[in-house]
Amino acid sequence: MPSITTVEIDALEPLTGSEQAALAVQEQRIESATETFFITVGEALKIIRDQRLYKATYNTFEAYCQTRWGYTRDRAYKLIRAIDTYNTLAQSARVDTLPSGERQIRELDKLPDSDQRVDAWVQAAGTAEGSQPTVAETKAAVKRVQQRAQVAPGSKAVVIAGPQPKGTEVVVERTESGGSTIYATLPDGESYPFLAGEIEITEAAPPPEKKPRGMTLREQVRLLKGLLTDVLAEAAASDDLRARIREAIG
Repeated sequence: MPSITTVEIDALEPLTGSEQAALAVQEQRIESATETFFITVGEALKIIRDQRLYKATYNTFEAYCQTRWGYTRDRAYKLIRAIDTYNTLAQSARVDTLPSGERQIRELDKLPDSDQRVDAWVQAAGTAEGSQPTVAETKAAVKRVQQRAQVAPGSKAVVIAGPQPKGTEVVVERTESGGSTIYATLPDGESYPFLAGEIEITEAAPPPEKKPRGMTLREQVRLLKGLLTDVLAEAAASDDLRARIREAIG
């Protein structure tokens, strides 16, 4: 990139107040476009992938992204994951401030669970005290959530400090005070309150199984239409009932 010479610097002219204001407006547009780039592109790529719109000219979504936009498969799917995470945050009643950049989203995507991503972002926003959380604040919040997930009930641990004998194997029962106190079961069955840092997780408990998602209203309507269609095809219904069913399906 060419450098600015002394002659060029001497040739620079100061901007008037109105020109400075105009420059600020345009620079803000550029910054805003850069910040929201991942939202626009992620949404578009997700629609193209989910609706298979690339099939007109390309055999695979990966080939479409690479040839049409120069995106690798990894980059394209990162953008799609980013918009999925962004939408999860937008739909949460706990979230007041949404990420303005993709870099914060990338940190949140290191967490495997959507609830954990919301937790981390809420923590980061609290640290930022009303401002947009920085990448560093988001990264720190993600790390805290990861550490908390490791001490989930049922996790196995070993004592590394404190009054209890070092090397004692324990099982985590619960955490209190934001994870600063960890209650664990000793070998004799006694429950003992450890401080964070006194035990080390050796085997994290598996995450709880998620409840199966219920059908959406659209899926329910589709199912009902299918059943009514079967009724028309197989059931011995009167002409009036058939007409009513056709009207309902329509």
